Amino acid sequence: MTNQSERDCVTQTQANIIYEARFFWRQIVYWTRAFLNSSFNGIGNVDETFARLYAIPLPFAQMLQLILGRSFRDRFVSQMTGYMIILKELVDAVLTGQADLVNQKVNELGRYAEERAEFLVETFPTLDKEVLVEMITAFHNYEIDEMNAYITRDYTRLVEVYDNLIIQAEKMADYFSKGVIDLITAAPAPGVETGQDPDTCVTYDQLDI
Repeated sequence: MTNQSERDCVTQTQANIIYEARFFWRQIVYWTRAFLNSSFNGIGNVDETFARLYAIPLPFAQMLQLILGRSFRDRFVSQMTGYMIILKELVDAVLTGQADLVNQKVNELGRYAEERAEFLVETFPTLDKEVLVEMITAFHNYEIDEMNAYITRDYTRLVEVYDNLIIQAEKMADYFSKGVIDLITAAPAPGVETGQDPDTCVTYDQLDI
């Protein structure tokens, strides 16, 4: 019989992937909040905060390049930064009162969710496209809720949305990590461990950041 610790722990390599994915998505949440706060409340420099947000994907993609290659890195960065540009254009449209452009950018986020899901399923066959689209769309919707809360100065709602974004970010990170781990377990790269050594087993509780 498999005990609880055996079911709920992962190898150190797998733990590192999960940790880095969670940290990546939390950075997205944090710097998106900083960018929106700067855009809607004038706190900090808008260009500087957006530059920090825009720079987040590359280091994470470089880490994944060791497992998945340069082509994956380039496509991952291109997709993530493309999404960030759409987000910035949406904020600009909201601030300038261009309702038609706002709707256009919201629709572009929807198309982005489909494209990103297709790319991830192509790379990680064990992931489900519908699940990915649902997760990415939910994340985008929370970001739109966040913008609306800034516009209406609903700071109670801002706290709620931020909590929702963190929870959703962790779900996305863990699901993404599953795809990576399934891939390297099925066809490990040289030097990548696949077995579970009880001496190096890391529990999910220990992964909290």
